[in-house]
Amino acid sequence: MFDTIRNTTLDTTSFFLVGEPVVAKTDSVTFGFSPYKVIANDSTGIHFKKDSIAYSLQSGENGKVGIPRNYPLYENSLFFLIFLLCLSIFSFFYRISGESIRNRLEEEFRRKRHSLSYSEQVTAADVWADFFMIVQTILIAAMVAYKYFGQQEFVLSSTESKTIYFIGLGMFFGFFILVRLLIFRLFGSVFFSSDVSGLMSKYLSLIGFMGILSFVPAFIFVFAPQFSQIMLIILIIIFFISRVIIIASVLDIFVKHRLGYLGFIVYLCGVEILPYFLLYFGAISLIHIVGSIAL
Repeated sequence: MFDTIRNTTLDTTSFFLVGEPVVAKTDSVTFGFSPYKVIANDSTGIHFKKDSIAYSLQSGENGKVGIPRNYPLYENSLFFLIFLLCLSIFSFFYRISGESIRNRLEEEFRRKRHSLSYSEQVTAADVWADFFMIVQTILIAAMVAYKYFGQQEFVLSSTESKTIYFIGLGMFFGFFILVRLLIFRLFGSVFFSSDVSGLMSKYLSLIGFMGILSFVPAFIFVFAPQFSQIMLIILIIIFFISRVIIIASVLDIFVKHRLGYLGFIVYLCGVEILPYFLLYFGAISLIHIVGSIAL
């Protein structure tokens, strides 16, 4: 009876554990970012899914959007070149007229002016040195204002509009100085020309020396943002010292000619306080004017 049963070898694996046959595939998947196939293949999808990995790699191609720099490299490079050029030119004039510059700097911070022997021998180099120091002060003021207003409300996006705004700041500050000189000239023509001529000379000298004293604080203000607040305070102190010197000189003129303190208060409000408020709001308005033109 048992001879009718065929001799067969039973599979050691139970029938319910036998799955579908695994199709032979390559051992890796190429994603295109490397010539080497280093990612193992998993056709069952237990360990990873090919589509999800490809999506994650594709989503990271553009990178994460960060905070844009307020001042690109070309602006920092331009400002650095301006500072370097000012330092080089001032060193050249200081070698030629260093003694004259030192003597006039001491004189400007004195209460009373004294006639010095060097003032009778003004050379062409001294005149050009004075002119350069005024231009240097205008450039430094333009860079500081560009940096300050750029942190507050900068609406300019293109390179051309920012360049126009920087040049406009320099021209605006230069025009402001000319207007102040015209006011002093008008003041002298009405009252006393000799004293006002000395006041105008003192005013121009102080503008030049402001550029020298504010060179290092302005450089740190532009290129070291972590110290910008401290440097801004130092720049404001330098500005107020120059204003106090001019106001004291004007007060001497009023006392000398007995014009009264009421006229001095009118001068103080109309010439020394109000114009600088106009200068501040004018620099802000210039941003929007240039921005509207650029659009």
